[in-house]
Amino acid sequence: MRLRTRCARALALAALFLVIFPACNPDRPTGVHPVHPVEGQVRFQGKPLAGAEVSFHPVDESKFGDSIPRPTGHTDEEGRFKLMTYVMGDGAPAGSYLVSIAGVGRAESEQGNLLDPKRVVAKTDLLRGRFLDPKTSGLKADVKEGKNEIPVFELK
Repeated sequence: MRLRTRCARALALAALFLVIFPACNPDRPTGVHPVHPVEGQVRFQGKPLAGAEVSFHPVDESKFGDSIPRPTGHTDEEGRFKLMTYVMGDGAPAGSYLVSIAGVGRAESEQGNLLDPKRVVAKTDLLRGRFLDPKTSGLKADVKEGKNEIPVFELK
């Protein structure tokens, strides 16, 4: 009985180690393809676009086999984003990409005050879907080995 208890404890500790260890090292990509840090900015009509989703789609998907990465990032108040493929902010695999951007902003009604429960707050796509399809968005980017700063995406 004592041996069984020790084995159960050892197995529980080993399982706990396997679950916790990857989370303790966020710099280590957990996926198949090596990634490189990627940052950039999105501007719409000359102003930073906050709350947009930026997605990178590999031009040559065949080099990834069955596990095609889809690096994505969300813009902050300054329109800046950091891509993630496997874990937050890890970046993207090296290669050429077509880019899609969904520009979700907020439109508020002019009626009522901020505390009025009848006040209408709606999310709208400020870009009207023009940049959702990576094949027709006209946006491209290249990711190289090492740190990457993507040129600003200036949308009109």
